[in-house]
Amino acid sequence: ALVRDVVEKTQDPYDWKVEEYKYYNEHPAEFAPPATEPATTQPTNAASQPAVQPFEAVAESIHDKLVHQRATALMKRIQERLVGALGNDYALFARSPDATTRPANPFGAAYEEFAYLQKLADVIQKEFGVRPVIDQVAEFKGESDLAAIAQIGGATYKNVNFAQYAVGAAAAFQPENQKASAETLTLFKPSGVMRDAFQNLYVFRLTDARAAHAPANAGEARERIVADLLRKQSFDDAKSRAKALMQGAGAAGANLESAAKAAGLSVRSVGPVHAGAAIPEYPLDPAARAAFIDQAMDLLHLAAKNDSSHPMALIELPTVGKLAVVRLDTVEPVWNANTQLPIELQITQRWRDELMQVLQTQWFDFEAVKTRTGYEELSRQQRRAPQAPPPPMF
Repeated sequence: ALVRDVVEKTQDPYDWKVEEYKYYNEHPAEFAPPATEPATTQPTNAASQPAVQPFEAVAESIHDKLVHQRATALMKRIQERLVGALGNDYALFARSPDATTRPANPFGAAYEEFAYLQKLADVIQKEFGVRPVIDQVAEFKGESDLAAIAQIGGATYKNVNFAQYAVGAAAAFQPENQKASAETLTLFKPSGVMRDAFQNLYVFRLTDARAAHAPANAGEARERIVADLLRKQSFDDAKSRAKALMQGAGAAGANLESAAKAAGLSVRSVGPVHAGAAIPEYPLDPAARAAFIDQAMDLLHLAAKNDSSHPMALIELPTVGKLAVVRLDTVEPVWNANTQLPIELQITQRWRDELMQVLQTQWFDFEAVKTRTGYEELSRQQRRAPQAPPPPMF
């Protein structure tokens, strides 16, 4: 459950309303009416203007503020409980890596096991009504792959993003004189608390860390090679079926629904599609979403080139093992009557900047000026010696 939802349920609407009235009466200065007229030296009738805004006008903002304050306090308590438990149990683990000789923790699972985190999440839910989301990455990933992980990939610790932090702080990649640093992440040591743009909190543990290397032999890489070959074969088979589907749908995609039904597939509408924004009804990780949007935008070029209102294309997303036969449905501007003029001004300014860049790099380039004007540099002998200044008048 979201922390805010849990806080909302701590009181019924009547009790919340009592709290809101109490806050309203105790903080009148926060609810002064907004200034709507310029200041004047003329005397005003103070009795004709309310000292504060009516309660009904500010009740919603008061409620949001009260919930936010309590949600922040609850998040702090959860963070302290979570970080405290991880820190204490890691200290026991570091002193006694052998689980058979290590003092038992209160969660009934060895600290280094994934089950430990699940048990810890159960306890947090029982104590605070909020269950932390627990997940694991059961394969080696490089920095770019870590950055593409949904949610935590956008979190930062001390202004360092998750991927750079995880790789840069790993003890396996630290010089010997820095491995004892408090910021170094040894295996299973809980990380510092990270935050994303929505103030969600994240903590992770490294279960293994190795530098990239070539496999010592084919046997070491066999499992990965077999998996990659099967994945490629599956992707190629799906691509062949997708191309057949496009042929059955016709050039303009008029028969897409019937062709998909015949192939045992379904058609759904997604969008609108905007650069850099999530795609409604079609969730993808950030890297795959960017690839999808880039290829989807090519439909606009196809529509203009082929004079077609509903061009089709095959979008390939091999990193997530997906293919999509897409058909352009409608195109709508991102502006309206109120925003059209500012956007036109922005476009005009962008064109002007691009033109200035061309002028600076091509028209005013030294070689271009030299060619255009027929300029020839004089040799030292051809240059006139500077004339002496005239003598003084007195």
